[in-house]
This record gives sequence, structure tokens and C-alpha cells, in this order.
Amino acid sequence: MEKEHLEVLLEDIRDKVEMLAEGHDLLNRKIDRVESRLERVESKVDRLESSVDRLESKIDAVAADLTAHRADTEIHRGYQVAEH
Repeated sequence: MEKEHLEVLLEDIRDKVEMLAEGHDLLNRKIDRVESRLERVESKVDRLESSVDRLESKIDAVAADLTAHRADTEIHRGYQVAEH
């Protein structure tokens, strides 16, 4: 009877270990999918940062052009730029 009881316990333990391994495998696959999605998000953020940097450069260039234009127009007598 002890041998049969031990075999039943071993079978139960084996089933539980298999379930644990399956759960571990499932979690690994989910983590891999999350990592893949995170890498895509990071790539998009990098591209967005690059776009923002280019936009800031363009805005700075427009501001410099407007400053130069204003200085040029204020040189001419009788012409003033309205302050808002």
C-alpha cells in the first residue's frame, strides 16, 4: 500500500510540475510580446523626439528671421511695427 501511495503522490507532483512549467512558458511568451511592443514604442518615441528637435530648429530659424526683418523695417524712417 505504501508503494501505491507513493506512486500516486509522485504522479500528483509530476502533474503539478508540468502545470508549473506550462505556466512559466506562457509567462515567458507574454513577456516576449510585451518586450517587443515596448521596443516598438521606444522606436516611435525616438522618432518623435527627432521630429520635435527638427521642429524646434525650424521655429528658432523663423524667430531669427522675424527678428532680423523687424530690425530691418525699423531702420526705415516713418515705418513702425505695431507692438501687441
